[in-house]
Amino acid sequence: MLLKRNMLKNAAKNLIIELKRSSDDPEMLRELAGLLQQASRLRESNIALQRLVELKPDDADAHHELAVSCFMMDKYGEGIRSCRRALKLRNNFAPALYNLALAYHKLNRPKRAKRFASRALTASPNEPQIRNLCRHLGLWSLRRIVGSWCRRALKKTRALTRAR
Repeated sequence: MLLKRNMLKNAAKNLIIELKRSSDDPEMLRELAGLLQQASRLRESNIALQRLVELKPDDADAHHELAVSCFMMDKYGEGIRSCRRALKLRNNFAPALYNLALAYHKLNRPKRAKRFASRALTASPNEPQIRNLCRHLGLWSLRRIVGSWCRRALKKTRALTRAR
């Protein structure tokens, strides 16, 4: 474990040196942030991800990675804002919905946590982590969640056909 940690620190140092040479390379920033997170250097990782978001403001994955970094540092407000930006860019982005549900659960906001967990389950029904979170939040029945979504969609469809 110690050898692995030293290797991560050395890799992070080398990436930082390389990053100073080419600080506008988004993929380099993404790799650096991942290595820094693995080396438990969360603040530096967060800075690299903020730079990544500046360079690629239309990248939902970059916003989501920044949100996860914020959550790891217990900055829930900033993380929630980043997740919401990711959702604006990619509407049913299951990882962002899942992490919003976790964040709201951590902040003791059960209604919002359940709402985002059910949206995540609708977006990605076969993902085990999402299903486990839904069970934990008391959304036991997959059929109940998907069924209510289907009923709402059916009502909207019926209303649209009647309007024509």
